[in-house]
Amino acid sequence: MSNYPILKNAPITEALIDIHVKVPDDYDVVQLKSLYNVDKYPDQKEWKKWEGRIEFKKGSPPYF
Repeated sequence: MSNYPILKNAPITEALIDIHVKVPDDYDVVQLKSLYNVDKYPDQKEWKKWEGRIEFKKGSPPYF
């Protein structure tokens, strides 16, 4: 039996760490993926991010 009571609004027990890095254009991502521990974290998810911008100014064509 647990020494702790069951809490209705229990504190968070997990966290997400989001790390951004700049790497050379010729960097091989496979090197980084080789560090991933599949046995401990089997649900690997790959995220991709895309950003864009359109700017409208009166009297000028849209700027992309």
